[in-house]
Amino acid sequence: MSIKYRLLLMLLIPTLWVMVLAGWLAQHRYTVYDETRAIVTLSRYATVSSELIHELQKERGRSSGYFNSQGHKFGNELHEQRQLPTPSWPPTTPWPTATPATPNSMPAAKPWPNSCPA
Repeated sequence: MSIKYRLLLMLLIPTLWVMVLAGWLAQHRYTVYDETRAIVTLSRYATVSSELIHELQKERGRSSGYFNSQGHKFGNELHEQRQLPTPSWPPTTPWPTATPATPNSMPAAKPWPNSCPA
């Protein structure tokens, strides 16, 4: 084996190792990026859902007070609550549509319906 091939082999093995390592690191960073996008999407779902649930719970509490007092208390509060628009239903912006970390980890985001079910 000549010196030319020995030098080439000495350079080729570390170069291939660095290329494999760089590919692995790039794949790992992309996975982290994709998981972060999924977390952002889920946090947006949580924010919209939390606002809606809060308003529904307020109405539920006032309705319970009204019925437990047999209509003598909480009538004005219940009427005021029902007159307030629910801030999140239907939302003015569609659900976020970021791709989940893995295709089978959760269903894809769907846009909001145009109207609230009765």
